[in-house]
Amino acid sequence: LFGDDVGIPESGNGVPDILDEAKYDLTWMLKMQDPETGGVHHKVTCENFPGYVMPEQETGELIVTPVSTTATGDFCGAMALASEFFGESDPNFAATCLDAAKKAWNFLDANPNLIFKNPTDITTGDYGDYSDSDERYWATAQMFRATGEEAYKEKLEGMYLQTGMDWTTVGDYGNLAILTMKDGESKIESVYQKALSAMKKQANTFVSTSNKTPFGVSISTFNWGSNMTIGNAGVILGVAAQITGDDAYRQAAEDDLNYLLGKNATGYCFVTGYGTLCPQNPHHRPSMAKKQAMKGMLVGGVNFTDLKWVLKPAEMVDGKEIAAVTLNYGNFLQVTFDFLIIAFSIFMFIKLLTKLTEKKKEEAPAAPPAPPAPSKEEVLLTEIRDLLKEK
Repeated sequence: LFGDDVGIPESGNGVPDILDEAKYDLTWMLKMQDPETGGVHHKVTCENFPGYVMPEQETGELIVTPVSTTATGDFCGAMALASEFFGESDPNFAATCLDAAKKAWNFLDANPNLIFKNPTDITTGDYGDYSDSDERYWATAQMFRATGEEAYKEKLEGMYLQTGMDWTTVGDYGNLAILTMKDGESKIESVYQKALSAMKKQANTFVSTSNKTPFGVSISTFNWGSNMTIGNAGVILGVAAQITGDDAYRQAAEDDLNYLLGKNATGYCFVTGYGTLCPQNPHHRPSMAKKQAMKGMLVGGVNFTDLKWVLKPAEMVDGKEIAAVTLNYGNFLQVTFDFLIIAFSIFMFIKLLTKLTEKKKEEAPAAPPAPPAPSKEEVLLTEIRDLLKEK
């Protein structure tokens, strides 16, 4: 993983190739920051999705969209994290990343929610969001970890806990920053304990789900990008296992990894180019252009909601993609699947409740036995006594 001989142009420079690749992308990201304000432009895009061509063959005009606080928060967190990873191998670049992170955080601190929505003339995915609270949380946590400065600590302590590891929710990146930092518990105990509690709660849910599924996977709903959700669950479980030493977390994380590598209902290794069976047609335009899956990519995975019959394939007309005509049945399957899970859960709950009620009835103290009926002798003596009283 940290070798220097993968075969990229930077191989052999004494720096792990994975850091060289990360630096290449981070250098591009730095261009998205407004040098004056520190805000970060949400995305750069064409008006429409490109055709199935290689990137260098796309000739459509590129549009730089406005600044958003969600993009600025993500940028801040990523740059602060990068400053830590490049501290030894490239201290000058690390300083550049940290300086950019500080500018981004200052922009966040000075500006309210700037939530991006696509302009009407742009049809590519806007990756919209409804709140930037989780981005601000991650940015502030990562900045405190990177600098240890009191201002970030005070700001973080005044924030609500955030969770999630997705393109709309990134709070757990902030939790990971605090939980894995050196002496994190003593440096910012209140936030550390909240983050630990949230992570253990998620991990317990994942373990419970893993124990109920045939292949030990930690999720039960398979939407677009389900493999991302499974991989993220593995991260949460792995960190929880590292912190607590609970082997149940480690085993569930291992089961998630096994699922991704082929121990699943399809029998496919979900990493392109590996395994006896692996995906051949990923949703990846360079692979589509080359008509061959590029090696080493984790594909999105099982997606019930996207199952459909294609009545008329998508086509390109005058440089614009005309959507396919489809009959979607995946949503119906997913809703049915979710209903069965909920119905089964309710059934098991009612069954357990009934069992506990019956058990309480069995354990209730028995009523005292009725006194025995008087004997003939007792009745006779009673009558004699009553006669003597009358006389």
